[in-house]
Amino acid sequence: MRPVIIALLIGSWLGFAHADDAAYASALARHVGPEGVDYAGWKASEQDRAALVAFTEEVAGAEIKSLRKDERLAFLINAYNAWMMRIVLDNYPIRSVKDIAPNFGVFDQKRIKVARKTLSLNELEKEWLLKAFQEPRIHFAVNCASRSCPPLRAKLWTATGLDAQLDAAAKAYLTSNPLGYDPASGKISQIFEWYASDFGGPDGVRAFIKTYRKPPTKLAYLPYDWTLNATK
Repeated sequence: MRPVIIALLIGSWLGFAHADDAAYASALARHVGPEGVDYAGWKASEQDRAALVAFTEEVAGAEIKSLRKDERLAFLINAYNAWMMRIVLDNYPIRSVKDIAPNFGVFDQKRIKVARKTLSLNELEKEWLLKAFQEPRIHFAVNCASRSCPPLRAKLWTATGLDAQLDAAAKAYLTSNPLGYDPASGKISQIFEWYASDFGGPDGVRAFIKTYRKPPTKLAYLPYDWTLNATK
């Protein structure tokens, strides 16, 4: 891949100033909304499928060692979400991402390529993102294509304003999404159970939630809905 293409592509993720990402960004805007993802519509559009494939291929060949912290974080969040989308569309129609491979193999199998490395979605999330950045709000930025997962953003993540973007995603999940925090029962998403250590343990979970709303007195968890986050 020509260096100038990679430079332009990464430049657009950092500030969305170039046209290289426009096709993929337009596809996101068309097919992603508050109710979920229109997978049927995206798959039916040859143009939008091609845009997604082109985006993930650029992700695969990009050189990111020289990126600053926020630039790298935005790049990797976009990489995760795009590859997740591509895998789902390659297998659509499905009821759940669990249908793609047994025992959550969709996350464990080395089926993606990022920055010239072949890896799994779990490696990208847990090693390249969560371990490398020590930023729990990443949990509200990456999307696992399931109902209980924080929703997919209908636009690219950018280094410019990234902190505010992460904050908005965490706040929305905890204040306006009953699958993140159910005010009727006081229960919270199992994300806070499975990844409690990323928040600093149970006390850290309460402190994190307190940033956005009154935390529950007792931590209890909602069952995780792995149904595909499809609009129809």
